[in-house]
Amino acid sequence: MFRGQRLGIFGTLGLVALLVVGGILAWLGYGWYVDHQIRHLTTACEMARKSGNWSQLEQQAAQLRMLQPSQGQPLLLLAESAEMQGQMQKAVDLLGQFPESDVRAPLVLAQKASLEWGKLNQPLQALKTSEDLIRLRPRTTASHGRIISFYAMTLQRPELLAAIRRAIEMNAEPREAYAYLMMADALTFSNAIDLNSHWLSSDPNSPFFQITVAVMTANSLSGRVATLLTPENEEAARQARLSVEALQRQHRNNPILLGFLLEKCIQDGDLSRTEELLRQVTAEHSNDHLLWSQRGWYHTLRGEFEAAETSFKTALSLHPMSWHARRNYVTLLRRQQKLGEVEKLTGLVATALEIRVELLKLPNAREIPEELLKRIVNYADSCGDTLVRDALQMRLGSRL
Repeated sequence: MFRGQRLGIFGTLGLVALLVVGGILAWLGYGWYVDHQIRHLTTACEMARKSGNWSQLEQQAAQLRMLQPSQGQPLLLLAESAEMQGQMQKAVDLLGQFPESDVRAPLVLAQKASLEWGKLNQPLQALKTSEDLIRLRPRTTASHGRIISFYAMTLQRPELLAAIRRAIEMNAEPREAYAYLMMADALTFSNAIDLNSHWLSSDPNSPFFQITVAVMTANSLSGRVATLLTPENEEAARQARLSVEALQRQHRNNPILLGFLLEKCIQDGDLSRTEELLRQVTAEHSNDHLLWSQRGWYHTLRGEFEAAETSFKTALSLHPMSWHARRNYVTLLRRQQKLGEVEKLTGLVATALEIRVELLKLPNAREIPEELLKRIVNYADSCGDTLVRDALQMRLGSRL
């Protein structure tokens, strides 16, 4: 019977060397093949883009992605083909997978946010994308502006003030940020109902946008009654307020609903209902300066002066430029016979309201004139808000 001979040590080493070399050659051959395919597919993708053949681009880019799974370029090509074929959601989903390590990531996030704010009408997702962009590129003024405007239009006071101050600290605040600072006590805008109704249309069951639309509608109808008192206007305002009350029974701790209803209670002098609503304010709302101002008014009317003063000081620590907190604080100071302080605060409130009137006359917040900005600088200085004063002075020096 034939029996194989054992290999000597040199024979064994030779076999191992042969296997190693073979492996290396196979690896080099596969690497060459992959590089060749990448070059081929890249060229094919470019040709498909130039000819506007989007389905062909999709096919080629999908193959390219299989060869370059960690690269961003295939994702951009796939997203472009999806967008050009009207598949906007698919395009956004693909852009969302783009690697943050790629230097183009901020531009890709900006494109994604633009689609979400615009064609897709997905404001909450767009807000998140804009935040991601700021995390990567903190001084992106346009993204700060989008975020600030969204919070203003959706009546989110604490978030609005925090976003403005963050933008100022990053030296990236948009011009309109200073207008929104002066409007934060009473966020009323001519286009806000239309905007929130548009956002609600993307998700009709969204409690968030149902609340913002209801509160803004009630505010608008209330203002109409103040300017033209007719039975029709009164009834419309009454029905709108009842709608807000109904929503508040469903969402008892919602700060937007509570802020609106508490303000109506202050206007009506309804201390009992104010107390009932304040019980529904939770620790989660401790950063809302308006709720603190309203609480201070309640304590003042009950003769609880120490609690009232604490409430007003807390409100002003959260928003040093608040005319609302100062106006309510004046009621306390009068009861305490501190007439010198009353005169000073009354003057500041009057100045703030004059600036507010001028702001409401503007076609939009971005067109705030330099003279009005100078008045805001002086007002911020009088309020002790050094962050806003110094930043706006610097901006005026560079003409924003």
